[in-house]
Order: sequence, then C-alpha cells, then structure tokens
Amino acid sequence: MYIRRSTIILWRAHKIFCEGPINGRRMMAKDFYHEAVWKRLREQALIRDHYLCQRCLLSGKLKRATTVHHVCPVDRYPAQALDIGNLQSVCAQCHNQLHPNRGQGAADGPCSWDGVRVIKP
Repeated sequence: MYIRRSTIILWRAHKIFCEGPINGRRMMAKDFYHEAVWKRLREQALIRDHYLCQRCLLSGKLKRATTVHHVCPVDRYPAQALDIGNLQSVCAQCHNQLHPNRGQGAADGPCSWDGVRVIKP
C-alpha cells in the first residue's frame, strides 16, 4: 500500500505533539518546521496571499509577509499542521504580536480566527 509522505509527516507530528513529553514539544516542533513538506506548504501559503501580510492588509497597509503563521497552533492541533486553510501569511511584527508569550510556552485557550482573511480556491 502506498502512503504519501505528507501523511507520514502528519502522523509523526500527531505522535510528537500529542504523546511527547512536555519538554520535548518545543524541540519536536522545531524539527517539524525543517521538513520539506512544511517548506512547500509554507511557500504555497505565501504565494496564495501574494506575499502580503494579511493582518496589515486588513488595516489597509501593504507590507511584505515573511512568516507563515499557524492560526491553530501545531502543538495543540497537530491534525491541522499541514492544512493550508490554517495558515496565514504575516510580517515579522504581526507574528510577534500574535505570540507575545514566546519563550513562555503556548498560551492556553482556543485558536482564534479573528482577522483571518478566507481565500477560496
């Protein structure tokens, strides 16, 4: 039986984030972002959004997006890790605003779709 590589990566992400030890999560998330499947999906999201920060665009500003943000965090929602609908292209400044608690672990609570522009294929 043929299993797509992206399916294997998604299964690994699920095992890592759902069953891994608390201290191992950050290290494993870092590994996920080095996978070729993530890099391709990231590029697709940037192309979809025309390399524009979607949060700045909502406030009428044109700013180049350099980061792709998981709206629902990978460590809490591993099933959405490779879902392009869960990705938002943002500039570094907006990404820092989305993660004010960087270095302190992920914030608790549900993921927020506030300010997300939905693009239909």
